[in-house]
Amino acid sequence: MPDFIGPDLNPVDYKIWSVMQQWVYESRINSIDELKQRLHDVWHGVQQHIIDLAVSQWRQRLTVCMCARRRHFEHLL
Repeated sequence: MPDFIGPDLNPVDYKIWSVMQQWVYESRINSIDELKQRLHDVWHGVQQHIIDLAVSQWRQRLTVCMCARRRHFEHLL
């Protein structure tokens, strides 16, 4: 088995990034600098309860991942 934790177990990937995407792309972005600034602003605006929810889901995701023998398991949650 690989010695890495893939995106299915990374709270930023499975929860926080999807929330951030909604906020970042609420309105048109006209430049790379504007995108960078918006990403920065949104990252710093993520509320603690969203982070807490993502972290609280981690143990369940880990258990399901182990039962799936590290294969894709999103459909099992």
